[in-house]
Formats: sequence, C-alpha cells, structure tokens
Amino acid sequence: AAYNTQNFTVAVENLQKVADIDETYNEGYTIYYLAQSYRRLENYEKAIEYYQKMTEKYPGTERARTSENYINELQKKMQEMP
Repeated sequence: AAYNTQNFTVAVENLQKVADIDETYNEGYTIYYLAQSYRRLENYEKAIEYYQKMTEKYPGTERARTSENYINELQKKMQEMP
C-alpha cells in the first residue's frame, strides 16, 4: 500500500522486513518493489543490489529484463555523479 501511494520510505521499511525473512515471497515481487522503492528514493546502490537479486533468482522473466535495464541506467547515473 505504501508503494502504491508513493510513500517509498515506508515501502522500503515494510518490504525490507519481508525480504529479510523470505526474498522469494510473492514470486520475487518483494525484492522487485524494494529495488523500485530504493530507486525512487535515489539510493541507487541498494536499488542495484536488489535488481541484481531479481535477475539472479528469476532469470528470463519480464521483471528480470526490466531489472537489467534499471541496473544499466543506474550505473550510468552513478558514474555521472560528482
């Protein structure tokens, strides 16, 4: 609910609790939305960490392909940062 209302700080708190118990919960949507929330909060390192988990645990899925795109995008942003 927090993610849907764009309260990404609360979303990270709630999703992190679930991911700490079971990263595969809800077929990986927990780690995917955790990555998305970190990205929206501009915590790119944590976002990349969870996007990478998505690509490793769910290869060949649409979410994994999207995660790979975000990884590339965020790595470029991080290189451009002062």
